[in-house]
Amino acid sequence: MKRSPLKRKTPLKRSQKPMELKSRLKPMSKKREKEIKEYSVLRKDFLSQNQCCQVESCERTSTDVHHVKGRGKYYLDISTFMAVCRPCHDKIHFGDSKWAREKGYLA
Repeated sequence: MKRSPLKRKTPLKRSQKPMELKSRLKPMSKKREKEIKEYSVLRKDFLSQNQCCQVESCERTSTDVHHVKGRGKYYLDISTFMAVCRPCHDKIHFGDSKWAREKGYLA
């Protein structure tokens, strides 16, 4: 059995005027943009002061800032920062969470 394409009872109407281009939404708010710039400066200063990974028994160079209490309201709070290397940061988040909580790396 051969199939035929569906036919509309009434043809589609084309608009007579050209489509108006909508302005693009800003990717982020000015407030968030300001926070990110401030965080970038804080992160750079923190990592320059804490060059070794702060995870127990690790002697690698720190490359990441781990937020012990999360990034929500503590995003710019240096007291919750922890300088870690990438392997340790992955271990904290994707490894054994029980170990990370016992050591105080996760709140």
